Parts: sequence; C-alpha cells; structure tokens
Amino acid sequence: MGFRTRIATSHLFGKEKARILGLTTLISFIAVTISVATVVVAISVMDGFDKELKRKIAGSGFSLWITGPDQGLSNPEELSEKIKGIDSITSIQPFIEGQAIFKSESKSYGGIVQGIDAPDVELVYGQIRLSDKEVLVGRELAVILGIFPQDKIIIITAQEGKPRMDEFVVGGLVTTGLYLPDATTVYLLVSEAEKLLGIKGVSGLGIKTADIYKVRKIKDEITSRIGSEYCVRSWIDMNKNLFEALKTERLATGIILIMVLALASVTLFSCLTTSVIRRRREIGILRALGASSKSVASIFLIEAGIISIFSCVAGVLLGLFISWIISSTLTLPGSVYYITRLPIEIDPIKILAIFLLTPILCLASSLVPSLWAAYLDPATALRY
Repeated sequence: MGFRTRIATSHLFGKEKARILGLTTLISFIAVTISVATVVVAISVMDGFDKELKRKIAGSGFSLWITGPDQGLSNPEELSEKIKGIDSITSIQPFIEGQAIFKSESKSYGGIVQGIDAPDVELVYGQIRLSDKEVLVGRELAVILGIFPQDKIIIITAQEGKPRMDEFVVGGLVTTGLYLPDATTVYLLVSEAEKLLGIKGVSGLGIKTADIYKVRKIKDEITSRIGSEYCVRSWIDMNKNLFEALKTERLATGIILIMVLALASVTLFSCLTTSVIRRRREIGILRALGASSKSVASIFLIEAGIISIFSCVAGVLLGLFISWIISSTLTLPGSVYYITRLPIEIDPIKILAIFLLTPILCLASSLVPSLWAAYLDPATALRY
C-alpha cells in the first residue's frame, strides 16, 4: 500500500482526530447510496412494467395477422398449408371481424364482433365453449351493458346498407388482460359470424407463436412464402405508437435518473472541498516534504473513490432489497391494472452499468477540489 492510499484510508477510517468521516462525509455517503437505490428501483419497476405490458399485449390475441388486399381472404386453407412448416408457429386460425352494435335490455354500445372458433381468452364467469347462437362477451363490455351469462344480447350489423338484428345468448364473460378488447369485443363461431356479417370467406388468419419476440423474423419468412400481395402484421406493428411513446418516456426517465446520480455526486464535491479547507496545513507539510502535486491530488481522488464505491455497493444492495420488498408485498387493484403485484425485472447489465457509472460521476465531481489541493502554495498553506 502506497503512502497516498495509506493517508486516504487514515482520513476515512483512522483515529477520530485524523478521519474526515464526519457529518459532511456521512451525508455524501447517504446521498449517493439513496440515489443509487432510487435508480435501481426505478429501472427495475420500469423494466417490469415494460415486459409485463408486452406480455399482456402479445398474449391477448394473435402474434401475427394475415389479411388480403381487400381486407379479406378467400383461400385461408391454401395459405395455412404454405406457412405450417415455419418454426415457432404454434397455431393458425381463420377469423372474421366486423363492427356491430350490442344491445341489452337496458343499454346499447358499439364494438367489434370477432368470429373465431377458439378465442385466446381467459374465462371469468360462465363457460367458454361456444355453440350456435352463443357468444362470449368481454367483461368490461358486460359491465357496460349490464349483462351476465345466460342473458340475451342483440347484435345489430349492416349488410349491403340494410340493418340486421340477431339475438344470441351470453355463454360466458372473458378477459384478454387489456381494457380495450375487453370493453369492445364479442366472440362467436366463425360460421355464425359469416351469417351475421353477410360475408364469404374470412377476414384473415391469426397466428400464434412460441416466442413473441421473434415475430419480425417469422413475419419475413411468411411474406417470402405467401407473396407480397398479402398484408402481414405483427403485434409490434399493431402497437407501434404505444411502444414509441414508451421508448420516449424511458429515454426521458433515464436522463432524469442520471441527473439524480449527478446531483448526489455533487455532495461528494462539497465533502472534499470542506476536507481541503480543513487540511490546508497538512497539505502544505506534504508539499514541503517533497510530495508532488499529483500525489496530493491522488490522495483526495482515492478518498472519493472509496466513498463512491462503498456507497454504490450499499445503494445497489438497498435497491435490490427494496425491489424485492415491493414485488412481494405491494398489491395493486386487479380491476384497474389487471395485475395484482407490481412487476419487477432485475437486469444484471443495467445494474452493472449503474455500478460503473456512479463512481465515474463521483470522481468527475471530485476533480476540482483535488486539483485545488494539488496546486495549493505550500508557503501560503503553512503561513498560519
């Protein structure tokens, strides 16, 4: 251990008269620790919500959609055969979609009719198996209309400009995990949807994949097999605006969190400035004994490094502990968020980035007082 490190550690951990770990240093340690913990918790919560939101969106329906030039498909079986051999595709289902008005005994509401034989939804109440003249209703839409399983619902559609009214029985209430589909969608069999909407063929093919994050690659392969005259869209394409907004929000939040770390490092600047003022005589003695200005600056930078590293370790551990407490104890209203626990996602790469960035910011803020100490005039420092 060199004399610079020995002096720096004696300032921090030496005898009571020698050490500088007083109120200002303690405040600096606490400030950096809390700032690091805040950043760790914020990033973990943001990543958790981001991953959970994408999982909810991708899991609430199909991963990919294939539609024709006129928003319809007349040859769904032929297209299904062409794409069946693609890896990661778990299911291919024809579907029909159209706009409709839903009417209960007391209320009316506009929404979407989706004809699909096996909808990817979660049953809330009733039964999920569909039969003729039976529908599944999103739970939010059921609340709006005031209906329950075995109640009757009238679906009003338009065929060639003429209104058509059909009466169905509510088989069950279902949820996709997202508010908008739950508040607008009624599910029924494809054969019933064809009669109701008066169309031939289907609106498109819905595709489920094993890995929701490989849809771009699967989309390209589907396009190469079926041709560019068909429109292939993924769940990422369908929610592009939402993800762009989330990306911008995450960027802004990241900048704010870096500013929080930078602000905490300023307290270390204040601590070292106070230390230099208090130790002007010791600095003068070191310079008079032959210590170089570089050695004097190194002493204070080592002190800053020790404080920043210890506080960074404490902050990361505190942040991980708080994140664990939040994920295991904090509950959310499921009716609002569709999740009962606050999602937490720990990214080791981001934690490592925080661990590396914090000491860099702290050392950068310590340069000014360290250089000031290095270039103090020994004669002036020893005069009094």
